[in-house]
Order: sequence, then C-alpha cells, then structure tokens
Amino acid sequence: MIFSAERGSPPMMLRCWRLITAVLIFIFVVELQRVDCSKSFAEIIDNNNSRVESLKNVNFLVGIAERGVSLKNESSIEVRECVKDLKVFLEAVEANEIWAIKLIDAFGNMPRSFIWGNNFWFSSGELCSDVSEPFYISLSSNIPRATSGNLMNATSPYKMHLQMIYFNYTSSLQLDLKQQYQPYIEIGLCVSAKCPKEAIVSWTEQYFKDKRYGPQLVYDIDMATIDSKVPEFKLEIFASTGIILLALIGIVISSLAVFAEVTYILQQRRLEISKNKTIAEAFRGEKFVMCFSLRENFPRVLKATAPKDFVPVIAGLRTIVCLWVTLLHIYYHSMFTRNNIQFLYAKLESFILQPILQACFYVDVFFTISGFLLAYNLLTSSHHVETIKSNTFFQNVKLYVKLVIHRHFRLMPVFILTMVDTDLYCKETWWYNLLYINNALPLSRMCSSWGWYIACEMQFYICFLAIMFIYIKNEGAGKALFISSGIIMVTVSFFCYYSNGITFQIDVISLTTENVYIKPWTRVPPYFGGVFMGWFLYRIRNSTVKLSTLTRTTFWVVAIVIHLATIFMSYWKTTPVWLVSSIMSFGKVLFGIFIGSLISICQLGYGGAFAKVMGSRLFLYLNKFSFSMYMVAPIVITILFGLRTEPSTFNELTAASEIFAVIFISHIFSVVITLFIEIPFQRLSSQYILKRV
Repeated sequence: MIFSAERGSPPMMLRCWRLITAVLIFIFVVELQRVDCSKSFAEIIDNNNSRVESLKNVNFLVGIAERGVSLKNESSIEVRECVKDLKVFLEAVEANEIWAIKLIDAFGNMPRSFIWGNNFWFSSGELCSDVSEPFYISLSSNIPRATSGNLMNATSPYKMHLQMIYFNYTSSLQLDLKQQYQPYIEIGLCVSAKCPKEAIVSWTEQYFKDKRYGPQLVYDIDMATIDSKVPEFKLEIFASTGIILLALIGIVISSLAVFAEVTYILQQRRLEISKNKTIAEAFRGEKFVMCFSLRENFPRVLKATAPKDFVPVIAGLRTIVCLWVTLLHIYYHSMFTRNNIQFLYAKLESFILQPILQACFYVDVFFTISGFLLAYNLLTSSHHVETIKSNTFFQNVKLYVKLVIHRHFRLMPVFILTMVDTDLYCKETWWYNLLYINNALPLSRMCSSWGWYIACEMQFYICFLAIMFIYIKNEGAGKALFISSGIIMVTVSFFCYYSNGITFQIDVISLTTENVYIKPWTRVPPYFGGVFMGWFLYRIRNSTVKLSTLTRTTFWVVAIVIHLATIFMSYWKTTPVWLVSSIMSFGKVLFGIFIGSLISICQLGYGGAFAKVMGSRLFLYLNKFSFSMYMVAPIVITILFGLRTEPSTFNELTAASEIFAVIFISHIFSVVITLFIEIPFQRLSSQYILKRV
C-alpha cells in the first residue's frame, strides 16, 4: 500500500503545481492590466530610484545640480540662493514638469560623433533663454494636435542664463591630431542667473573629476577645467582699446575725406574765377588733404588698366594666389567652430583636394613676385640707377632709408587696421608688428597671426634692397654677395626642414609650423629666384629674343607638369624627409625661377592666351585689392563663424557657399579699405616721402 501510494503521488503533485502556476499567471495578468501605460520612460525604468538618481549619470546638467545640492554649502548668500534654485529644478525633474524637460532636452547631453571631434557639449544660448522667456509660434487653436498644450509656454520660476566651461581632456577614443592649438571640450550649462560662476565651475569640476558621467567612462575621457565664462553682450565692449582706436581711425579718415571734398569744391570755384589751369594752394597742407579725396580716389579704385611699366601677367597671378590662400584660410580659421574636425582632415587626404592644402606652398608666388618686381623696377628706373651710382655712401644710405620708409608707409596702415580689429593678442605684442618682426613670436602670441607673411616680405625687401644697391655701385661685389648669401640661406633652409623632420603628413606640418612655416630663413629661397629672374629680364629686355614654336611648346608643357606636380605632391604623405626638405629649400629656388620665367615669357610676348587672361581687365581690377583682401579675410572668417550660436559641420556643399560668402564680403571690405586707406596713404607716400620722377 505504501508502495502504491508513493507511485501515485507524482500526478497529484503535478496537478497542484499547475494550479499554483495558473493562479500566478492570473494575478500577473490582473496586475499588468492595472499598469499605467502613460508613464514616462524615466518612471518605467525607475522602479526603485527617483528620476534624478536615474538621470544624474546620463545628463550632466542634472548630475551637476544634484552635486551642488548634496554638498554642505556653508558659503555666501549667493551660493545658498543658487542651491535653492537648483533644488527647484531637481524637484521639477521629479515632477516631470515641462520646463525642466525642455531644459534637459537641450542641455546636459553629450552630442554625437565625439570620435570625429565633436567637443561642443552645448546647445544654442537661445534655447536657454527660451526656458525663461518662451518663444512663440502663432498656431490655430482649431486644429487638433498631440502636443502638450503647455509645451511652448512653460517657463522656469527664475531667470536662466548660459554658462560655458572649458576643459582640457584626454581620450583614447578620439584621434589626437596634434594640432597647432590643443582642442578642448566646451560644455554649456543652462543654470539660474543667481548662481555664482565659481560655484558652478567647482561643482562641475568635481562631477567630471569623479567620472560620474556615463559617456566619460564609455569614451575614457579625463577632464580638467581651464576656464569659464557667461557669454553675453556687454556695452563695455565699446570701451575696449580696439573699438576706441577703430572709431578714432574712422572719424579721422572720414573727416579728412569730407575736408578734401570741401577743398575740391573750393578749388573748382577758384579755377573758374582765375581762368587758369593751375592755381596756388589756398592753405598749407592742401595737397595733404586732397590725398583723401573720394572724388579723385574712387576712379582709381574702379580703374582696370595697367599703369606704365607694369607687368600685366602679375595681376592675374597675384589675384589667383590671393583667392587660393583665402580658400585655405577659410578652413584654417574656421576650425575652432567645426564639430567634425577629424572628418575634415580625412577629406583633405583625398587626391582631388590636395590643391587646397598646397596654397601653403603657393604663398611663395607672392615672394617670387615681390623679388622679381624689386629687381626689375629698380634696375629699369634709370633715375634711381644713375642716382645710386653718383651718390656718396651717406647719400645712398639716405635714399635707402627713404625707399624702406616708402614701403613701410604703404603697408602699415592696413596692417594697423587688422591689428586694431584683432586686439586680443595685440595689447602686448603690437610693437613686433610695427617693426615687422612678429614672425619671431609663437603663433599663439602673434598679433594678426597671418601677418607673418608681411614680416617676411618686409625683411626680404630690406635685405635684398641693400644687395641691389651694392650691385648697382659695384656689379661684381653685388653678384658675389647675392650668390653667396643664396647658397648659405638655401642650405640653412634645408637643414631647418630636415632637423624638424618635415613630411607631408598633417600632424608633422602642424607641429612644425612655428619652427619652419613662418620663419624667414625657410621662406627666402623663392625670393632669390624672383630677384634673379627680375635681373635676367632687365638684362634681355632690349634684346631681340626669338623663341621657336618647339621651344614655346616645350616650355608650356613643362610649366603644366611643374604646376600639376606642385599642387598634388602632398598626396604622397610618406615622402622621405630628405626629399621633402630638398623640395622645400632647393626646389623653392627653382620654383621661384619657374614663376619668374613664366612672367618673363609673357612680358616678352610669348604668353599667348595665358598672358591675355592673366592681364585681363578683370584681374587688373582685382589685383588692387589683393593685399587688403589677404589681410581682412581672416577677420571676416572669424566673425562669420565665431558669431554662430552652435558649432558648424563641414561638408562639401556648405563649404562652397561659405567660400563664396567669405570672398564676396572680404572683397567689399577690401574695396572700402583701398578707397579710404590704401590709396590715400600711397598718394601721401608718393607726395612726401618718395616723389615720383
């Protein structure tokens, strides 16, 4: 019996377990039907914890607020008031209030594409203002919508403002490009306007130092605070040194222009009365004032014809290189706003985009043209040549100083204007620019950093002008000095490149910029080539030079090959250091000779269609603005990109529109600068420093 009872027990137990399972399933279904499906995501995932506990590790705005509230604040009244507002915010998060949801929707989240360089962890400041002063969209109340009725009108109980905090950082999951300027993470916090900046910085620093933010762990980010600010427009900006100087310059130039117009009208009346073609000055300094006459200067701006003894092909070469360099500057000076900088660099690795990077190389066309014109214009000026030959040493020193001051006076006004517009780094280093030694500074301290070119230009002019004086006085000594200095400087240039390990790789180029790119001893080789070709054209200018069809064809084929080789050579990133160093030193002398030969061929009448295009009225017109455009374009770029409330993303289509906008606006500014500053000061220099013969 016992045995049979034991054998019958399993079916009975099975029925019991089935009954228990059925009861449990019934209870589960009943409870499931009682669940409120309208609960928010935070409530569903937060069975045991509060919303703040759930969000503080995934939204750094909530986490920082929680950190501030949780600390024992035995501090100032301002900090205690701030903590009260933070508590209100956290309570609103718990209560799922609309204004708090809008806040954590816009702020406190890490953006996409950190690996590709998106270090901008903030939204527009206008979205922060929206929480205090909501935007309004006029919508009909008769159309049904699923939107919460209070979504647009929900406001915070206190005023909010945006506070930016900047961090140095390291991460194994973001490519370290070794850029010239170390990138940093920018975090935007929309917090109560009552909160002291220092308190927010302290809580933020503690929060990220403890690595409580989830994505920090995912991307292995170590962060250290370096700065903080509350971005806002202040009237104090109009009291800054730069704005004051800019206003004074504008007032003085405008007053002189008005005075010149009045003087011109009075001149015309005196001419009508006297009936003579010439009249005496009505007051001392009348010629000075008339240099600023818009009536006389405006036709000079619009003039599209070549002046006497001008080499027309230079107009096209200079203009194209100026636009080319501006294109590179758009990429370079807008990098601080790009949220995919690594992607931009990756794109620039492609073969088709190598010409953009090679604008760095083609800056040497400017140096070649300057050297060419220095030698050619001075040697073809019989007045200057005869004067130098007949002068004593001290008389030549006086003439030399006049020529240097003349060039200084033509360049410096526009240079000063750009210094005034970028006075952030100019308050301490402005005098380097005035002395044209600003390329001795690191780029991080340089006032108008793109002005390194002007410094090199002036330094070369001073040195080579002295060599030309010696050549005119003593041809043998001048040639010996030119050749020996050329060999020495090109050799120094080679060893400078070689010792810095120069290659075409982007990180190497960036890290060697201050030691190589902006230094005069690495930039001087093409100037030697330009001076040589200017001298050569002077020597053959009166000779009958006949080039056969085969010679001309060969020259232009070689020219095309050289051009293609130089604009695409950077594609081969692993080119050996010795070869790159040779190209950048000895090769640049040959490049200068090549550009000088191109100019000479066109001047001798064998330029064909190329010479016609380069010397066309369009380029003769644009050539007048190349210097002003080069100087003003980086400022335009910085303003256009810097005033954006959110970071910009690089892609080819938007880049095309940005290029057009920058070039157009820069041209407008350069026309104004040329009209009001460049031409008047050129006339003043020709009137009082180096009078035209």
